[in-house]
Amino acid sequence: MKTTFIHQSGGYRSLNISVPVAGKRLLLVVIVIDVSGSMSENGKIQSVQYGMEAALRSIRAHLQGKEGIDAQLVVIGYGEHARVLLGPVSVETAELPTLVADEQTTLAAEAIELLNRKVHELIEGRKMLKPVLVLVSDGLAHDKRLWQQKIDELLATEWCGRRAIRVGIGVSGA
Repeated sequence: MKTTFIHQSGGYRSLNISVPVAGKRLLLVVIVIDVSGSMSENGKIQSVQYGMEAALRSIRAHLQGKEGIDAQLVVIGYGEHARVLLGPVSVETAELPTLVADEQTTLAAEAIELLNRKVHELIEGRKMLKPVLVLVSDGLAHDKRLWQQKIDELLATEWCGRRAIRVGIGVSGA
């Protein structure tokens, strides 16, 4: 495990980054979650938290005994700004962050751009299985034109356009 230090306001914190395992194929799971204020209504964010935990348990069970796979998880949150909430970390050891939905503006396009950047960093030079991309939101993007542009850019990439398993989850009154 390689440790890198990143600067945050108020000081530095360490960020563990998994080093690729030689000979293993990468299975990348990226979850992009709307953490704007509307997700705090009617238990929506709690439902998403529960769903993520259940999905992680299921992925771990499915991967048990499959030695040739390096499964990595990335969780991106977006509201006022897009940011990595977790990862990349091994699915085997991942501890999901507690989701808090209390932000204002929904900048979904920024989240898609961050997703594209993170995935490119992770897949460079790696043999990989189809990545799994999950987007969870309770509404439409406020920045619709920019959102569509970023989605089009994402779909034009080789790893996402033809290969990715893409899932969109709409959350309504839970």
